Amino acid sequence: MLDVRPTKSPTSQRPSQHGSVRKFAKVPDHVETKDEPPADAYERRIAVSRGASTRLGRWDAAIAAARALTFVIAVVVLILVVRERVEAWWLTAPGAVFAILVAVHGRVIDRRARFEATIELSQAGLERIADRWAGKGDAGEGFRAKAEGHLYAADLDIFGRGGLFELLSVARTPIGQATLAGWLQTSASAAIVRARQEAVAELGPRVDLRQDLALVATKVEQEVREEALMSWASRQPPGLPAALGAWRWGLAL
Repeated sequence: MLDVRPTKSPTSQRPSQHGSVRKFAKVPDHVETKDEPPADAYERRIAVSRGASTRLGRWDAAIAAARALTFVIAVVVLILVVRERVEAWWLTAPGAVFAILVAVHGRVIDRRARFEATIELSQAGLERIADRWAGKGDAGEGFRAKAEGHLYAADLDIFGRGGLFELLSVARTPIGQATLAGWLQTSASAAIVRARQEAVAELGPRVDLRQDLALVATKVEQEVREEALMSWASRQPPGLPAALGAWRWGLAL
């Protein structure tokens, strides 16, 4: 049985690298979950995330302007250095300031992208609650052709616009999508079904955890190539005992 028992989200369990950004931009690390109906929780998360994104957007514009100004100053100083009006070490000041601004700007952009993604995920949740989800998610078209000869996939509209796969799927990686498609097309024992239902009930109220995982998956969505990963796991490296090959499959999965 799947045991999911974290008391805090992954974000809250580690020191955040964006602490200084949050301090000056006055935005939260993530939207906290309260004991409330799902629709209210999503609405609140959208409002909080939108406000944080707006504030970070102002910081984004301000830092971009500061970077441009610093670059212009650096160019002027460089011209003066070339003309031997000032010493070369004068370039260190605008160079250092520009490097700091680039680092801070990157963190602001990352933070803003996180809140924008939170808004998108919460809006998708509201669409499912309001039964307006059809045609707005992953319809599993990649699995539809393979399921043409399946016993019940076509009759139950598992794949395609408005199908069961689109309603259920929030998977971001090919492996996750294939796993859900496989579950929907194969039978399971009563014990496995109950274990899955218990896992769903346990994960349901953990909005922070689910959205943290979704945000991480969104970042790696275009980077995970299942074929290459499984090929790497199945190859036996020269000199590696066969008994040690299992750890490669563990990493791949």
